[in-house]
Amino acid sequence: MRRIFHIIFSMIALTAISCMNWENFITYYNTYYNTERIINEVENEFEYQNEKKRITPRQLIPRTEIFYDKKDALGPPDFMRDFIVSQQKRQPVKRKLDSIEIKGSKILAHRSKSKFVEGTLFLMAKAYFYDNAWLNSQIKTSELIDRYPDGEWSPDAHLLMAKNYLIQRKFYEGKLVLSRTVDIAWHKERYDILSEAFRLEAELSLYQDDIEGAYRPYLQAIAQSSDNNLRAKWQFELAAILFRAAKFERAEIEFAKVFRFSPDYITRFEAKLYRASSLARIGKFEEAEKLLDELERDRKFEEWSVYVLAERMNLVRLQNDMSKFKIYEKIADSAYANHPALMTTYYELGMKYFKDKDYSTARMYFARSKGTRSPVFESSLRLYFLINDLESRKNKLSTTLLSLSRGEEVVDSTGFIVALELFEVGRIHEQLGNLDSARYYYELAVKMSPIERDESARYLYVYALSLKELDPIKSDSLLDLIAHNYPFTEYGKEAIKYHGYTTEFVIDSVAELYQSGDRFRRTGQYNYAIDQFKQLYYKYPDSKYAPKSIYTIGWIYENNLQQPDSALIYYQILLKYYPHTEYAGDVRLSVAYLLALRSGEELPDSLKPKVVIKQTKGDPGVFKTIEKVKEKEQQSLTPENLLQAPGKFFEGIKESISKPLESIKEFKLPENPFDLLKSEEKKSSEENIEETTNQPIKPEDKD
Repeated sequence: MRRIFHIIFSMIALTAISCMNWENFITYYNTYYNTERIINEVENEFEYQNEKKRITPRQLIPRTEIFYDKKDALGPPDFMRDFIVSQQKRQPVKRKLDSIEIKGSKILAHRSKSKFVEGTLFLMAKAYFYDNAWLNSQIKTSELIDRYPDGEWSPDAHLLMAKNYLIQRKFYEGKLVLSRTVDIAWHKERYDILSEAFRLEAELSLYQDDIEGAYRPYLQAIAQSSDNNLRAKWQFELAAILFRAAKFERAEIEFAKVFRFSPDYITRFEAKLYRASSLARIGKFEEAEKLLDELERDRKFEEWSVYVLAERMNLVRLQNDMSKFKIYEKIADSAYANHPALMTTYYELGMKYFKDKDYSTARMYFARSKGTRSPVFESSLRLYFLINDLESRKNKLSTTLLSLSRGEEVVDSTGFIVALELFEVGRIHEQLGNLDSARYYYELAVKMSPIERDESARYLYVYALSLKELDPIKSDSLLDLIAHNYPFTEYGKEAIKYHGYTTEFVIDSVAELYQSGDRFRRTGQYNYAIDQFKQLYYKYPDSKYAPKSIYTIGWIYENNLQQPDSALIYYQILLKYYPHTEYAGDVRLSVAYLLALRSGEELPDSLKPKVVIKQTKGDPGVFKTIEKVKEKEQQSLTPENLLQAPGKFFEGIKESISKPLESIKEFKLPENPFDLLKSEEKKSSEENIEETTNQPIKPEDKD
């Protein structure tokens, strides 16, 4: 009985095993094999294998000599950009990536019990990563880690998940996963994963300006590892971090320690090369030259002789022996034109001239160092165009700046354009790190810009910020000035927020602007008054003062400037955008009458004046006179009167114009209704009025 039971059990077990083997067999040859083959083709297309197996020395640039801009708040960090596959590079294999995702989905849906699920999840995660679908890739790596925490692909999945997090700027999560990657890589003895995780940890720490945190993982790894070849590589990475941080004395010591282990031939070359560079930068030129001579005599490194030449050029540059540099430069240009190693040398020389304020020579070397892709390409390109822009703008301003230095006045009509150029020159100097020059040009821009222009708020605001550390009292005063004079610009709002002003501050500003225009009107300065009322309408169209301002502009044109066509334009705007105000009601009839007359059509009965015929005594049946009997406002509705003064019969409203706080109602206004005015005023025969109304208000004219 037992034997029969054993036979039955064995048969069931064999059947189960056979089924499982069959499942694996079908999965592998039907789907997984093709998926794995396709991903290899994709990676070969990307040349990732060649990138992983470095066959050329690294190029290290000290951070202090690199043009360092503020880190972007958006987009992947710089040290992760090399992992991102561009659309142009991805286009030839896009269908293959889609195929991997489709085949992987089939395995997960129909072969979920096969042993290839783990590998499928990882291949799908890689395909999504190459397709720049970071979130999808992150989800697949998460599924793999949850289901197979100690699986074959777990170290790879951890590393890929960390890359996804870092590209999405999720630095805390990325750092945490990198730490777990190191643990699982040690456990699985995946030293390739371990090295990559250490490098990413170091880059992240450098990105966050944590130098100690960057090389600490390497110290721990060197202490724990028993593989001298790996220890040599990690020792070099540790020294490279110190070199990039411009800690040359410590870097020289750490580069020397590489030879305590068993470095491969490329690590040996790099360590000796950058040890020589570190010695040169701390003034030990003879020792540096001795190391370079050793590299040059070693025939194993003959293929990398251009790196030795580049470092010799750096050596003579640091010695200020420019005649010898020129000799090396000719050799380099003839034998190794546009080699990336030479680009870094030209860049550092450009930085030397840049720091000496010799921008023309610096630009020449930046132009050379941007000649090919290298670690300094982006910095060279940016500096080159900044210096170009600076020289171009300074040439435009040379005549004006010369007149300013002599104490001569600049024509007012050019003030706005000159202010913009001065401001842009200041911005360029700030980006170049020349803060004193930036403040100088910002101040000139503030002085040149017409005070009534909103752009002046921008110049004042930037100038105030540039003085924040140097002169905080003056900076605060300038911000207060912006808050009072430009409260509805974006810079005015920031200044108001900075000083903690309430909303009543803005409301008071609107009333003050209307009262300012009304004071100009009452003192006969009509052009300035119109300008103030226009400013109120432009900036505060929802204010209760907006319709009154439009009416007052029309009234000034009609009664003070005797320009009925211009008055009619403003009355039409009032009717169109504030139809329910009392001001619109006052002008509605006269505007309709005048427009009907101009159309040439017969007047409707509602607009015709009433006529009463009176019979004269003593002459019955004979009409001696025809007398128009009408109210005072009806008497004004004659073509002659209306063409001369379309709003004259509304003189009762004059009194209310000078009372800005009474008889006003609030109404909403569509955006930019003044577009109507701009198009109509161009057609008006009174175009010369616009030139006068836009003149700046002189200080002595302010009330």
